[in-house]
Amino acid sequence: MIRRQILATGDDQGGLPIALIEMITRHLLDRGMDVIIEGILNAGRYADMLVQLVADHRGISRSYIWDLSFPETLRRHATKPVATEFGETQMRQWWRGFQPIAGLDEQVVGPAETLDEVVRRVLTECWPASAPS
Repeated sequence: MIRRQILATGDDQGGLPIALIEMITRHLLDRGMDVIIEGILNAGRYADMLVQLVADHRGISRSYIWDLSFPETLRRHATKPVATEFGETQMRQWWRGFQPIAGLDEQVVGPAETLDEVVRRVLTECWPASAPS
């Protein structure tokens, strides 16, 4: 949303999306809000910012990483409300495959996990009191 809708860029041109994501995230975390950063993020560009955000955050931080093939990524994209806003051609430009980031202790989410399972897992691990039973 920040890249495509606010800044109208498809990629990380000039570092503007990275800086804006960091600024927004820090602003919200400093005010006690929970923040989820999600997207096809190029680890080569985003790693330093993400690692620093986690290091600086005084609260609990969790990191998850999708380990999906490109065809599976496309299949899942087709089920989203934004499916008509961008497609395979644009996603091929962004997608870099599985890119774990050193220093984030990312939990892997694989293709066998359904949306409901992933949501339940994240809620249980991040917000145990509000997780569905």
